[in-house]
Amino acid sequence: MILADTVANILKPHLSHGGPGIVVSVAHRDELLFHEAFGLAHIELGVPMAADMVFPIASITKHMVATCALLVAADGLIDIEAPLGSYLTELSPLQGAPSLRQLMTHQSGLHCHLDVGPMTAEMYAIRQNDFCLDLMRSLTTVNAAPGAWQTYGNAPWSLLSTVIERVCGKPFEEVMAERLFQPMGLRTARFFRGADKLRTGVTSLYVPGTMVGSSDDGWVNTSDLRTENLGEGGVHCNAADLLKWAGALRREDTRIPAALWRELKTPAVLADGTASDYGLGLMMATNRGIRTMGHGGGLIGLTSFMMTFPDHALEVVILANSMVPTEQLAFQIGAAVIGESALGPAPKPAKLEDFQGLEGAVFESPDSLVRVGDVGGGVGLSWQGLPFMPVNVDESVESGVMIQSPLGPVRLAFPEGPGGDHALFKVGGETQRCARQAAPDPAAPNTDIVGEYVRDDLGSRIRVSLADGELTATRPGRYGLPPVTLTALAADAFLFNSTGLAGAYLCRLIRDESGAVTGLRFDTTRTRDFRFRRVPDVAA
Repeated sequence: MILADTVANILKPHLSHGGPGIVVSVAHRDELLFHEAFGLAHIELGVPMAADMVFPIASITKHMVATCALLVAADGLIDIEAPLGSYLTELSPLQGAPSLRQLMTHQSGLHCHLDVGPMTAEMYAIRQNDFCLDLMRSLTTVNAAPGAWQTYGNAPWSLLSTVIERVCGKPFEEVMAERLFQPMGLRTARFFRGADKLRTGVTSLYVPGTMVGSSDDGWVNTSDLRTENLGEGGVHCNAADLLKWAGALRREDTRIPAALWRELKTPAVLADGTASDYGLGLMMATNRGIRTMGHGGGLIGLTSFMMTFPDHALEVVILANSMVPTEQLAFQIGAAVIGESALGPAPKPAKLEDFQGLEGAVFESPDSLVRVGDVGGGVGLSWQGLPFMPVNVDESVESGVMIQSPLGPVRLAFPEGPGGDHALFKVGGETQRCARQAAPDPAAPNTDIVGEYVRDDLGSRIRVSLADGELTATRPGRYGLPPVTLTALAADAFLFNSTGLAGAYLCRLIRDESGAVTGLRFDTTRTRDFRFRRVPDVAA
């Protein structure tokens, strides 16, 4: 079978003997073309992956929850244009300001609770239900005013779940089952608010031991998640059911009103008047001239992607119990079915030799820090301390590069050329002027950060120390933050990261007019300007 050989070749670099597995399902014009499993579902037990194995699908959940919200709205139980605070009255006016629609288009302006969580005393304790709601109720700051900026986040979807639960008068998972899973025939789809180490028929999740600081170079099971997971990513199902749902989404199955499907797929309008690539929990993009629609998901030890090619009546689902580039793989498999002759030209990779003076550059704005590095001879971008990602030439400007994100293109342009003193960084409908910064001097580390800092609304502390020339941060307390190494990225900017944190955190110094350090601010791709104040008169 030609497709089987093609899929095997595409997946080969991401599979290893005795390692985690991948399930791939492909349908064309609602006929199943391919449905196979590779690798292991439970490494410790030597259990092979099965094609009908249930996976957490993570953020693919989001557009399913948006569909449920629209169904609930059609019954008059909620108004998606109404502010969140009209349903969750315990939230402050600041936290309750965004509309339910803005929650679903990532324009709420709220901090992401999965970023804020590691800064709290309870992050590494077993969490109770309503963790997100309780945390957001405590916060006194937000990223931005509703609608000012589009940034991917998870707290809005957890809060939307709570709204649906309250107005329907029953547990959220029951609402999803009654209004969506059962009517659409999704037999295995269900919600687990958390996760256990093992469940019958559900795969375990894995990361390389080196990723979590293990001395073992094998695989570490990360299935024992201790966080409530609702509308942000709590659905579990198998690939067959997800493929069935993708087909319904593409052909606009009549069991859901046509107007609802259209609303789900309508791109959000950004603050600068441009259209996003995101509808209501749904990504829409064009790659090599081919339209795609769907969503991906990721947990620590899982990646997933559901992609439909609407002009070709084609669906591809990939579920992996490890961290592999499922979006890229889904498109490759879909493109193989469509055929090379139907594809447009591939994006042009940005080469460092064509952007002289750019390698090693650091550009900073009040809200972002962007670094440029070498990725195999190509231009690589790092935003907010994330690993470098290869980028393509941005054909829309004379000198610029771009990378596709879940919400649309992220662009970095150089009005004065790659060697100029500033760049324009465009993300989420906002264009930021970023000034070029001098690289930090490794022989003279900036020790102004040493001290203790507090976040009053969370009652959380961070202590930064210097020992043997290395800056480290800890959080005192019973459930303290694992030691974090601070790596200087610019004069007053540090990478704040460790194996105990899910993603990169950019940490920057806040100074008063005299230059004295008065606090720290943390920025991620999902949370901005999250501040701690410096505690005075505490010995470093």
